[in-house]
Parts: sequence; structure tokens; C-alpha cells
Amino acid sequence: MGTSTSHPSPNRPTWNSVRRTLGDQFVPPDRVVNELWTVALRDTDAPISDQMSSPIVYELALLSQRSSSCEEAVRAATRAIVKSKASSILVELAKRALMSSFQASEDRVQAFAGGFFAEVAAYLSSRDIPGLLGMSERLRTVSSTIDFKAELKALTRKEASRVRASLESPQHWKEYVASVTHSLTGGRA
Repeated sequence: MGTSTSHPSPNRPTWNSVRRTLGDQFVPPDRVVNELWTVALRDTDAPISDQMSSPIVYELALLSQRSSSCEEAVRAATRAIVKSKASSILVELAKRALMSSFQASEDRVQAFAGGFFAEVAAYLSSRDIPGLLGMSERLRTVSSTIDFKAELKALTRKEASRVRASLESPQHWKEYVASVTHSLTGGRA
């Protein structure tokens, strides 16, 4: 049987503010989303916007538009990831969003983009939620925690969907990521 370990966000004052907002039931979920993205964008080790607008993520976004089936997209994505040698958690989240985009009723590019941002929000929040379980009404039970994470994903997806994703060029994708992340921070980053 496999095991799972939780790797919390970095132990720095900036990420402490994320932990506080995640665990504070009086902080509205949209404010939690703002704080989560503000801190992630200001992370000095690896600003998340750089990773989200990387060439390999752009290539996976293109596959949501160009592939005729999910299977074709996944095979092409796997080849592209191996060729680029750019495997990372964010690339895996982009691959997950690519697969989900084929199940959407909306435009697959928009589905990919919104799904990608939602997956990243879930990843960022999931790093600290296990350590906060039971510490507030919002995170009292595993079920309430799952519901809260789903709410954060939905808020993030909604915000990402307000901006039209453009795959005209890597620069257009980068501008899309910058626009959405600016919006997700409430204009603070």
C-alpha cells in the first residue's frame, strides 16, 4: 500500500500569512484566494507566474486546442514533457487540466486555462490544509476541508474564466497568466 506525505509551504513569514488565512474561518474564501496567489507570486525561490507561463505549459495549452482526442493529447503531452526535460508539479497539473479540458462543454482552451489555475490553487492550498485540520470550524473535518478546497478551486476557475485565454503566441499566454494572476491577487501583486 502506498503512503502519502504532506509537504507544507515554505516556512517563511510570507507563507505564514497563507496558513493564517486558510485556518481562519472569519476570512472569506475569496480573500483566502487573494492571499494564496499574492504570496505565491512573491515567492522569491520560484515565482509561480514564471512556471505557469513556461514554454512547456504553453505547449500543453496548445494541445487542448489542436488535439482531436484526450488520448492523442496525453500522448503528445507526455512526449513534449520528456523532450523538454521540464517535468515538475506544475507541468503535471497542466497535464491534468489538459485531460479535463476534453470533458468540458465549453471551449477546450478556456477549460484548460481555468482548470489549470484551479489545479494550481488546489495544490497551493493542499500543502498547508492537512496541518490545520481540526483547528477551525472551516477545517473541522476531512469533509469540510474537501469542500473548502473545492470552493477555492471554483473561485479560482471563475476568476481565470473572466479573461479570454489566447494561444496566439507564447507571449499571449504569458500575458494571459499575468492578467489572471493579477486579478486573483485583487491587484496586489
